[in-house]
Amino acid sequence: MRRVVWEARCERDLKRMIGRGKNREKFLDVVGLLKRDGRVPIQRRPHKLKGRYAGLLECHIEADWLLVYDVTDEEVLLMRTGSHADLFE
Repeated sequence: MRRVVWEARCERDLKRMIGRGKNREKFLDVVGLLKRDGRVPIQRRPHKLKGRYAGLLECHIEADWLLVYDVTDEEVLLMRTGSHADLFE
């Protein structure tokens, strides 16, 4: 099982999303999949990013709630979470 590493910004992002009424358990479910399997189901629309987040991966927790992350054999690095507007504008 992979170790989960939180960037400080991701922790703040998650608090903001919870303040907006998002369910923390949905976020933790996705993190659990990444921790165990190193990937998420295709329904979460995982894909590599370009631009500011080049080299990282992104998946959907909900329609407009995203997680930016990286995965290795040893760890899951949680970089950012938020809406499209939070992360890409």
